[in-house]
Amino acid sequence: MKRKIKKYLFMLIAAAALFGGMRMPLVVKAQEDVHQTETARAAEGIRATVTNHDELMTALEEKKSPITVQGTFAIKSAADTDGRMLPIKIPENTVIQGTGDAQIISRSPIQLEGNGVCFQNIGLVFNSSDELNSVPHREIFLAGYSLTLDNVRT
Repeated sequence: MKRKIKKYLFMLIAAAALFGGMRMPLVVKAQEDVHQTETARAAEGIRATVTNHDELMTALEEKKSPITVQGTFAIKSAADTDGRMLPIKIPENTVIQGTGDAQIISRSPIQLEGNGVCFQNIGLVFNSSDELNSVPHREIFLAGYSLTLDNVRT
């Protein structure tokens, strides 16, 4: 009798796991997704090394990852008619990593376009002001997506 109960219980647990009744935490799932996507992109050679604003924007537009930042540089987007800076958009599953004392200085907000964005081993500074009637921006818009900050200096 106990054997039948154990077998029945095992079947219930297996069915629950199979049909989505047992879920792993979202943070773990997001990290696994980033790792799997990163491994696939690395195998395809879709990576970039950047040293300035234009190279970073091109790498983001081309959805490259990992993006390795060397040195320090500022990034900014265009301003809206009311003085607000438009956000820098980062595609899903993008890893932006630094080398040495690499640092990105952002004068614009940053907006995620999907899950699995990761900043790693880098300095990230928001530097904006209200000079010339502009609106200061010092934010990252998650929009419900996952963001990992791993060894990020702010």
